[in-house]
Amino acid sequence: MIFAQENTEKDEEAKPQYLTKTLIGGTSNLTFSGYGAPTVGFSRINGNWVTTAGGRGGVIINGINHGIVLGFAGEGVAYPNGSKTITGETFDESQENIEIGWGGLLIEYHFMPRSLIHFSIGTTIGAGGITLYDRNSVSYNEEGEVDEEDYYSDSFFVAQPEIAMYLNVTKFFRLGAAATYRYAYGLDTEGISNTDFSNFGGKVMFQFGWF
Repeated sequence: MIFAQENTEKDEEAKPQYLTKTLIGGTSNLTFSGYGAPTVGFSRINGNWVTTAGGRGGVIINGINHGIVLGFAGEGVAYPNGSKTITGETFDESQENIEIGWGGLLIEYHFMPRSLIHFSIGTTIGAGGITLYDRNSVSYNEEGEVDEEDYYSDSFFVAQPEIAMYLNVTKFFRLGAAATYRYAYGLDTEGISNTDFSNFGGKVMFQFGWF
């Protein structure tokens, strides 16, 4: 009896620590958690280098040898913000500045996420927007909204697949670097076509959560 009890205790200790007990169904080899992350990246738009900033986050479903993330991601051009610099076109004074952003549903698949270093593939599918305006002479209507005569805007479809490498620094912090490709469709802004906006890029991700 003592020998059998010792073997049982050893078997319990030998069980993987990632097994999650559930109210219905007993023990599961899946764990659920989440993360949030600021991101910094670079890319080219219309032949010009741009710096991007953004964020992402989602629910993590970790298995034995894989992990799936379902969430949202978004980013925008932080620099430069001159419309002529990016488009190469000269606009009137009311459209000297430009804002570009995109984002949507994030899906990631992580290979061996419990390893010190691991890889993932994923994609962001959603929409983007471009606004041309003059930050020094924006006027507002009675509803407190920017007067439509003071800016131009355009929206378009975006898909951005990526492949990334991650380093598990701590249980709560993970550092990642990704190579991306940004694909646009439906862009109709003077000086920027779908082809001009679609390009390769890279980003660094500072992920905080429970991994």
